[in-house]
This record gives sequence, structure tokens and C-alpha cells, in this order.
Amino acid sequence: MQVSTPPTQREAASAAEQGARRVPELHDPHLFLNRELSWLQFNLRVLEEAADASLPIFERLKFLAIVSSNLDEFFMVRVAGLKQQQLGGVSETGADGLLPNEQLAAISTIVHAMTEEQHGVWARDILPCLQRYGLHLIAPDAFDAQQRTAARAHFAQNVFPALTPLAVDPGHPFPHLRNKSINVAVLLRKEGRRRRKDPRDTSLAVVQVPAVLERLVRIPAASGQAFALLEDIIAAFAGDLFPGYAVKQATAFRVTRNWDLDIDE
Repeated sequence: MQVSTPPTQREAASAAEQGARRVPELHDPHLFLNRELSWLQFNLRVLEEAADASLPIFERLKFLAIVSSNLDEFFMVRVAGLKQQQLGGVSETGADGLLPNEQLAAISTIVHAMTEEQHGVWARDILPCLQRYGLHLIAPDAFDAQQRTAARAHFAQNVFPALTPLAVDPGHPFPHLRNKSINVAVLLRKEGRRRRKDPRDTSLAVVQVPAVLERLVRIPAASGQAFALLEDIIAAFAGDLFPGYAVKQATAFRVTRNWDLDIDE
């Protein structure tokens, strides 16, 4: 029979020391994952599904849309909260050791790369595949004569009456735009016979794209089905909204607002 002897005091102390070395320092920031950055990694995984050529094209398109929807919520809630901490001068860090401004900088880097890849998947993979199925998304500068005539008629009959251009100048501050709204910014120059250009002749206006109208506008096509985006049509014919002005430039943009509520106690 084998009888075990109890460890000596030195052996017990040595074993305890070795065990202590194996226990990690729980205050080490490297042991913790940042919640916001981890969430972005999840959204990158969704983007990988959109880029997976083995999936059906409409499944990939759905995943691409989910990426955008997820980013909307992320910026409305989580980024908004970090912005408020930054404005409030919060200097405390979480378990991961990151300050609000450090998190915002990391988020900006990741999201810029993510959206660049998202646009690449759309332009490089999804759009050409849709075209092979006979579905075409046409930009106004690629309209043929028939398509331009149809788009202008749709604009005049259905879109123009629903638009309210908003001027942006010292007498009209930048307007409050709805959350998740699509808008068109229009840079205008006053028409006249002046020989020298006066900066005061240049002005900015904003046109909010009506949410009640279909965003995809069907236009004539020689084969298959062709569509144009409503905001592109508004930008193409924005000159009709501003008589006496020439449109120098028009571009669409989208607004994502802070969903956090400030409650006065």
C-alpha cells in the first residue's frame, strides 16, 4: 500500500506561488473586449454573408441591407451615447481601458472600411448579377432620350408637387431634417448678366425626398426592367424647383439622428 506524505511548508508555498502566477490579472484591459467594437465585428460577419458568392443573389442583397439597417441603429443609440460622454467630458474608462474619444476614433476607422467594402460588394458583385437577371438601375446621366422623357414626366406629375425646397442662408439656418431621411443638397448660382462672378450669387438649398413616394421609379427599358432612384431624379431636375437660378451641383445625402433622450429632472 502506498502512503502519501503531506507536502512540506516549502512545497506548499511553492505550489501556491505557481497557482498565483496562473491566475490572470483581472484588471488588465487586454482581457476585455469593447462592446461597441465587438458589435462592429458582428456586422462585418453579416457583410461577409453578402459577399458570399455561393448564396442566392437576393439573399446577398438582403444581407447587404441588414448591414445598413444595423449601422443605423448603432449610430442612433451607441455612437450617440459615446458622443454625449465625449461632450460631457467623461474621463473614466471601462474595463477595456478605452476613453469615449478613443472608441469613436476606432469606430470611425472600422466603419469607413466597412462601408467602402459594402459599396464594393454592391457595385462589383450584386449590381452586375442583377443586370444578368434583367434588372437595371440607371443613373440619370445614363438615360437615353425615352428614359429622360419618362423620368421628367414622372418628376413633373408626381414628385414636384410633393417637394418643399428649403433655403440655407444667414436668414434661414440649416433646417431640421427627419431621422433616416434622404435629402438632396443643391448648390445654386443666380442667373444674370454680370461679367464678374460674385460669391453672394451662390446659395445652398436642401430638398427633402418625400417618404410617401416610391424610392424606385420604373422607367422604360429596351429589355428587362429598368429603375432609377427617386433622389437621383430629383437631383437631375432640381433646376425646375429654382427659377432664376442655375444648378451648379446636386447630391443626395442621408441623415441619422441621435435617438437618446435628454430628460430634465
